[in-house]
Amino acid sequence: MRASERSGFRALGIAVLHVAFLAIVVWASANWIVSNKGILALYRYSLGTLPSYRYAERLNDAISATGKKVLLVGPSTVREGFDDQVMNRTSPQYTFVNSGVTSPGTIVHTELLVDMLRWYEIEVDELVLGLNSRMLASRPSPLLGTRYVDFMDYGESLYYLRFVHPRQSRRTREALYENHVWPMNRIATRLDYLVRYGLFELQRRFSWSGSKPRRAFERGSDPLVHRGGFRYRESRHRPELLSSHLDTMRRLGLLQAERYGGAAEIQSLRNTLNKARTVADRVTVVIMPEHSAVVDDFASFGDRPFNAVLEEFEAAGVRVVDRRRSIPDELIRDIAHLVPDGRVRLSTDIARAFPEMEP
Repeated sequence: MRASERSGFRALGIAVLHVAFLAIVVWASANWIVSNKGILALYRYSLGTLPSYRYAERLNDAISATGKKVLLVGPSTVREGFDDQVMNRTSPQYTFVNSGVTSPGTIVHTELLVDMLRWYEIEVDELVLGLNSRMLASRPSPLLGTRYVDFMDYGESLYYLRFVHPRQSRRTREALYENHVWPMNRIATRLDYLVRYGLFELQRRFSWSGSKPRRAFERGSDPLVHRGGFRYRESRHRPELLSSHLDTMRRLGLLQAERYGGAAEIQSLRNTLNKARTVADRVTVVIMPEHSAVVDDFASFGDRPFNAVLEEFEAAGVRVVDRRRSIPDELIRDIAHLVPDGRVRLSTDIARAFPEMEP
């Protein structure tokens, strides 16, 4: 082999090594960026209805909050059950942040919310988990359409695949893997939202020939809308809502005792409480209010294992506040979501109780 050929191969080899080294540096840097809580700043304006983005927006509020931080975590019963502004006025020595989100209402989903606090090292003084025994139901907890996959640690997230609907399992695993292999995927997904929203706002404000409608900049079903602040449903109690909710649960098989308190769900409850204790100095479980028409039936489904686990953790220092029967039926919209007056009542009650529960 001629010297010139050897020199050419050597130069090619060095170039390949440089490219490989650069690729590793870019990959490692991107991986660090997406696993750092600074990435959550991209979600300060959630844009749309995706619950994962709404949750990330509230975590930004918790990060920037001052004073003694109390983060409220859980499904839509938490979202609709607490008004953090009322709580802050009631007990101003605390800063309450309600991060409750629309969800399937499973304990597995709440475990995921707590895991996000761990993965991004969100620091709060106290954590409030809004739970009830209905959350021990065996039902799917979606990750892909809700875009929780964009926030999940790959290694630990494989655990959650067992709770995804079988038809979504393969696609969810692929999305998790893609995000792991090329972490810039997550940033690109979010920047796509922000760029399209920015273009819409620019042409809306400065177009001389008439602006294009918002839908011209949207992809899929999630709208490019920042709703501004925390929004509640303001509807009042209507008997037909209770009936409709029960009909839906009956159709899904969720009025059968055997659907509650399985080994996987009980373990998830334990996981949630154990992980919560690593996030905050103090953990409080609020057993959320339910309509009197369902409270006894659901208690017979999952209360025994639910209460047994709570008693175990209460002995270890977790505070348990039972408010299941604390709100009258006329202040509950369906089976468990509170109307505005009920929300104010529960918020005031829990905020007043906090100072009394301090050691």
